[in-house]
Amino acid sequence: MFLLKKKLDPTWEYKGENTKTLTHGLHNYPAMFIPQVAKRLITLYTHEGNYILDPFCGSGTVLLESMVLKRNSIGIDLNPLAAFLAKVKTTPIDPKLLQQYYFKLIFRIADIKYSELSKPVFFNIDFWFKEEVIYELTRIKSAIDEIQEENIKNFFLVAFSETVRRVSNVKNGEFKLVRMKKEKLDKFEPKVLSILKTIAEKNINGMAELFVSSVNSPRPKIIFGDSSTDLEIARESIDCIITSPPYYSLRKYDIPDVIIGDWKSQYGLESDYKLYRSF
Repeated sequence: MFLLKKKLDPTWEYKGENTKTLTHGLHNYPAMFIPQVAKRLITLYTHEGNYILDPFCGSGTVLLESMVLKRNSIGIDLNPLAAFLAKVKTTPIDPKLLQQYYFKLIFRIADIKYSELSKPVFFNIDFWFKEEVIYELTRIKSAIDEIQEENIKNFFLVAFSETVRRVSNVKNGEFKLVRMKKEKLDKFEPKVLSILKTIAEKNINGMAELFVSSVNSPRPKIIFGDSSTDLEIARESIDCIITSPPYYSLRKYDIPDVIIGDWKSQYGLESDYKLYRSF
């Protein structure tokens, strides 16, 4: 018996490449599709104006690359956080407008007094967050909630969500509930507002790149739902399916609500799912 060796194409190796261009780096998500791979597949197998479907769209890598390459696209995902991230990442906003709202937001956060706030109540909040962190997050979320323009609010909610993850007591780099060891936790004093500012400023720069790159580009349609059911996608309307299927046996995709928090906001997805439930 002869064993055939697989012939590998080294040109598909993107190790060391910047995978956080455009708005790809707005928020962490497990097992994200490499943008360079998505872009190459889109370029190889589709043309401008074609319709691309990603039935497991995650946080929207294929949708974002399709948009800047002037392809129509539809993304589906069962995870409400994924659908929300995909929506925000593919909604271009004038960076000058974001800068204006950003400075107003920072000033507003500074104006909110702790005495005006009520501590959120949800299971194990004191286990996953330090007391000072809880009030800082509550103050930030209160200020973001005052923003009336939905796309602007959603943009800053993504920065807030990433901040929540970073300032929680969860072990660094984990997408599952693993608390820091006591010796590390005792020294853990996150500067919540500074972390939010760093994330928001980085995200505004990414949005500036998208804003320029997506002029006259079609906007993706994002569906929060089950791709195995009838989602009213017309027969023979899709030119190409490009996706990175979930690796449920290898990666944990259910990002715990307790880490994101229970922040009581609805996001205008195709369901009324409340992503943040308590803060």
